[in-house]
Amino acid sequence: MNPMLKELQEVDEHTIGVAWELGKRAESTSYPRVSSLAQLTERLQKAAHAERERLLGYFAGERLQGICAYFWDPKERYAQTTLFLIERACYCDTADGFLSVLRSHLEGYELLIGVPAANQRAVSYLENRGFACVEASIDTRWRGGPLQQPRPAIGVESITEADFAEYAVFHDRYALPLEMYWHSRNVARELERFRILAVRQHDVVRAGICARTYPGGAEIVGLFTDEQNADVIEALIQSLLQRLYQEFGALNEVMYFIAEGSDLELRAAQKAGFEVHDHYRCYRRLL
Repeated sequence: MNPMLKELQEVDEHTIGVAWELGKRAESTSYPRVSSLAQLTERLQKAAHAERERLLGYFAGERLQGICAYFWDPKERYAQTTLFLIERACYCDTADGFLSVLRSHLEGYELLIGVPAANQRAVSYLENRGFACVEASIDTRWRGGPLQQPRPAIGVESITEADFAEYAVFHDRYALPLEMYWHSRNVARELERFRILAVRQHDVVRAGICARTYPGGAEIVGLFTDEQNADVIEALIQSLLQRLYQEFGALNEVMYFIAEGSDLELRAAQKAGFEVHDHYRCYRRLL
């Protein structure tokens, strides 16, 4: 390993402080964003100690100027960064160092790196290094507020383990062409964490929404409809928020990444109480 690069197996206050400062600034941060020092500390500790995660630091002498955390999935030959925090002034050298380690460790894997659109240094670097932008989304968040009542005529129903196989066929018609990580096989691996709602027409699933829960929150990972119908989209989003509240009570937040240009989804989400938080870019390259 490059002497300027170190695998960090312990997380000290200095590392946390540097990561916090880099993570606060649009020009040096990455996705997933961190909202608190406690959340950042937990992510750093997990990357340093989890079985299929790794935490790297890039140093100039004793000065820490970049932090990279990533995980990998051997079944999918897939890797993703969870922190890619780099000082703007030394971005290229630091990022090149991290990618060199990733390539030697996970050759043949697909690597995904997420950054805010405002981090133009990262966007320019990744595009110049042959990464393809595979997602340009509006990052919206729901953090409580009045719950809207969906139109009862829409007929939203919950998908359970018993009828997941039927829903999975519909889900994959959209998820697979989009090359989403959360296609039905990966959803099935963690099905207990997902809440899925659907709308049928003539007993056939024609629309659905799929959210992955975690302590204190959830993320909508897919909303698919055979027809662009504002009433159906609104009913799915509103029904999901109601379902989450009924089951878990008040949540810290629900995340929903909406593809840029999906105006119906954005309007429906805002009507339900979601607010625009940021603009997201996801880049992919084969290592």
